[in-house]
Amino acid sequence: MESAVQIVREEGRLRVQHFNYARDLRPEELLRTHVLGAPLHGLVWQPKLLAESVAPNAFRLRPLHGYLGPPLPSAMLTREQLTLAQSDIYFVRTIPAATH
Repeated sequence: MESAVQIVREEGRLRVQHFNYARDLRPEELLRTHVLGAPLHGLVWQPKLLAESVAPNAFRLRPLHGYLGPPLPSAMLTREQLTLAQSDIYFVRTIPAATH
């Protein structure tokens, strides 16, 4: 088991960011990855989807551990299209290279 501070997108790659280092997050790891979100109205939440920004207002959805929904679309989605499922989505932050 490994813990991390956050998942980020750096130079087009998903990375697990710790306090003192970061490492690549392999695609096959996502289905085993548990994400716990910061308290929302006093409750910790566990999103089942990860949204990765791949262009301005264009997101790719990826399943996380426990996702039991329908197959995810291969097309990019806008932030507006993701609004209804927003409480189930972890939005990955894009960071500039070498900021960790």
